[in-house]
Amino acid sequence: MKDTFFKAKLIAWNRIRVVLFTSSLMDEDMRFWIVKDFHEVINLKLEKRTSLSGVSYFELSLKNDLELGHFYNVHITQFGSDALDVSEALDFEDFDEKFHYDGDDLGAIYHENYTTFRVYAPLANSLFLKYRRKDEKEWSFQLMNRDVGGTYFTRLEGNQDELVYRYIVTNNGVVNETIDPYAFSSLANEDSSVVVNMNKYIPNFHDDKLPPCPHYTDAIIYEAHVRDLTSSKMTDVVHKGKFRGLIEKGRKTLGGHPAGFDYLINLGFTHLQLQPIQDYKTVDELETDRLYNWGYDPRQYFALEGSFASDPNDAYARVNEFKDVVSAFHQLGIRINIDVVYNHMFEDSSTSLEKLVPNYYFRRYTNGKLANGSGCGNDFNSKRVMARKLILDSIKFLIKYYHIDGLRFDLMGLIDIETMNMVVKMCKEMKKDFMIYGEGWNMMTALKDEERAHHDNASMMPDIAFFNDAFRNIVGGGIGYDLRRRGYALGEESYREGFKYAYLGSTLDYTYAKRFLNANQSLNYVECHDNECFYDKLVACLKDEDEDENHYLDRIKMTNAIIALSFGVPFYHMGQEIGQTKRGNGNTYNAGDKFNRLDYKLLDERWEMINHFKSINYIRKLINELRVYDPKIIEEMVEFEDLPNGALIVDYGNHIPQFTSFKVFINPSDETIYHELDDYHQVLLTTSGYVKKSDIHMKHIIITPRSCTVLVRYK
Repeated sequence: MKDTFFKAKLIAWNRIRVVLFTSSLMDEDMRFWIVKDFHEVINLKLEKRTSLSGVSYFELSLKNDLELGHFYNVHITQFGSDALDVSEALDFEDFDEKFHYDGDDLGAIYHENYTTFRVYAPLANSLFLKYRRKDEKEWSFQLMNRDVGGTYFTRLEGNQDELVYRYIVTNNGVVNETIDPYAFSSLANEDSSVVVNMNKYIPNFHDDKLPPCPHYTDAIIYEAHVRDLTSSKMTDVVHKGKFRGLIEKGRKTLGGHPAGFDYLINLGFTHLQLQPIQDYKTVDELETDRLYNWGYDPRQYFALEGSFASDPNDAYARVNEFKDVVSAFHQLGIRINIDVVYNHMFEDSSTSLEKLVPNYYFRRYTNGKLANGSGCGNDFNSKRVMARKLILDSIKFLIKYYHIDGLRFDLMGLIDIETMNMVVKMCKEMKKDFMIYGEGWNMMTALKDEERAHHDNASMMPDIAFFNDAFRNIVGGGIGYDLRRRGYALGEESYREGFKYAYLGSTLDYTYAKRFLNANQSLNYVECHDNECFYDKLVACLKDEDEDENHYLDRIKMTNAIIALSFGVPFYHMGQEIGQTKRGNGNTYNAGDKFNRLDYKLLDERWEMINHFKSINYIRKLINELRVYDPKIIEEMVEFEDLPNGALIVDYGNHIPQFTSFKVFINPSDETIYHELDDYHQVLLTTSGYVKKSDIHMKHIIITPRSCTVLVRYK
């Protein structure tokens, strides 16, 4: 009808609101009814009517509650019909109670003689499985049956290994085709989901070769990107930028030093943290050199990123090759943590989750506007029952089939505390020494402050660690717009008292209020992937001073040693050990290999820095007391003594059993400092690295500029 439009929405289980726009006169005896699944007529009772300037509002009631899973057309005499929009049911008080699924068979579950398919789509009135063999072009279709908890289910007989499939879903009369959000693998660029048997290939994961790691402070974390580690042309790594390239043995730099896998295993860290390996959007998996991205734009939470696979269209390549990565590092005692992005997804409207359940998985304000604390257009609604289940199921899957050892949560402050504590409980039950840590920034999102998993709420998440930006800012100084602000390690004397707070893991009321329950919660760092390199920080702050590059490198070694010796969890970014630069750029998430790859040429030139880095990690692992986490013990263990020019002694006294004295001398100034001790000491750590029990005993100490030195008295 000309100049007429109406929409009908379900506003309660037995109530419908119709908004009618029309310039036509309306009959007084208008009738309203629903046609269910194109044949069953259900009469509606008019409860309320309001009209104003060509717009009329009608509230209609049903005799019985409306049942989801059917197609409903609302009819009005004189004005025709329109599909009933049931999306507001998501906000009904009992929706999650009525429509949630607790089973562990969402997705395509392979069995030798059959495969089951189950998908959560509570609002949908129909759902089809679209499928084909991988070597066929023609598709087949099978209607899925409405099942418990708002799910649809079907089963295909026979061996369906590597079956290619998609879903066709109808919500509110709108038809969409999409991949499976629970798919374990897929074709390149999320073209289609693929059935895989996750038990088809099970390598020896060598979990028995992993040394005990009962506390987070026993970890030394090294952050890197799969592609960045091996993409350089300055090595003979064959599978550059791939999972396979990450574990090639015997590879060398042009200067003859170890490259790739052999380089990493000798650095002395305990945990390799890989930036996102779950499938993400903004890299063309078929032309991997065309676009670069770190992967903080997830598309799938179960399938891995195809650009790291030898063949992105081989569904097993990404699965099996990452299993081999974990196995290879485990065999040599190194654990694998992965960076996960459960706070947002790439472009909410095009995700499989949004197509299957519109308006469910992404957090909204009461006015319906999407929350955007992530700055990426959407925030994941972790409090919704099935959204939370997806996070938990995904993590459980990663641990069960890939044997990962820890998770780094991107923008964890956007996730709710209850979900994060559920993650902890599940992970610790599966692996008792599993690590969970993340970015604890307090992000503005449609979630109450007291519900957000940010660092100010750390006491409510005792088994979760947080990136300690207080440590970063005090030791290194500001980042981003505040880049030129110096920290203690850059010679800023006024930060000395604050530095003591940072050194103690922010666990004691010392200068500032304590931030954490214990040192297990403090990730101590000055550099990570998405800010300026520490070298670039030094250049920005000190380029006008009388400091040359060697002075910068001294400060980097000093700062790396401070991180290793401080109470908390040491965290280093790839290349930090050699003073790598990103040429002043900060967030280089899409800047390409030139800015992000490990600089093996620089590595050859600065090999002595690597020996120093290995030394500080060795000392941390050698001395148990450096890994203490209880603030009461920390408080009793160390005393600080101020020296001239902002320098400092951290005195452990006789609290370390193998020594009668253990002193850390930190001199961030450009001045040489002379100090006399009460007794003779021997050097344990210098700017050159670890000194095996030396025969040199000294009482009059020369503390060189820009240095961190450890002197001890052996028993």
